[in-house]
Amino acid sequence: MGRAMLAAVACLSGLASLLVVAVPAPPAEPQPGCWIDLPVYDETGVRLPYWVESVVPKEVAEKERNDPGWLARNGFKPRISGCRVFGLTPGLRYVASFRDSNGENLKREFALLYTCVQRASQVVVTRPEKGSIGDVAHDQLDGRLEGCTFDGDWWVRIAPIHGQDERTYEGAVKSEGTFAVPGNYSTSRYALLIGHERDIVATFAIDVRYANQPIQLGTFNLAGSSPKSQ
Repeated sequence: MGRAMLAAVACLSGLASLLVVAVPAPPAEPQPGCWIDLPVYDETGVRLPYWVESVVPKEVAEKERNDPGWLARNGFKPRISGCRVFGLTPGLRYVASFRDSNGENLKREFALLYTCVQRASQVVVTRPEKGSIGDVAHDQLDGRLEGCTFDGDWWVRIAPIHGQDERTYEGAVKSEGTFAVPGNYSTSRYALLIGHERDIVATFAIDVRYANQPIQLGTFNLAGSSPKSQ
């Protein structure tokens, strides 16, 4: 069966995948017109009313902790507006201190890259189901796809929607449409990407909660979607 025939047997539209390659640049001076947003979300993806109180470079955070005002006296004076911070030097890691209207404090690390306008969302588990923030929720997520013919290179990828956890996990799709994706998942909201060869066919949002066994994600219907690569 030819590729054109396979395309007709599967489904009808898809999203082309995009590969972005970041090329490092030398460290730059602080630029007041450049900024980074640091919004805070809970584990279900709801925006929380935190604002940034202070930001310090990670390598000198200890000096500021032992001698408050050290950074300002040495010329480090970023401007803060809500969750937006101006005037940071690209290429460094920072520690941000947050506070909400109830006086709750939060500290998070983030990296400032070499572009002028950036975003580094943070996640707080507000209803921990097993002790503390960041507990592993599951070691495997199971699911099933329907609405297409799953011949060839079908795959799924799972990645956090918010936060700075860079871990992503992949799984293969069997011919009957089932998949299993092992990984160290925290209690959070994730994006489930479903693809074929070089195309993203569909994307779903899923919530991961603590359990002592693999979680069943259920069935995802792809009717009306089709990989361009078929």
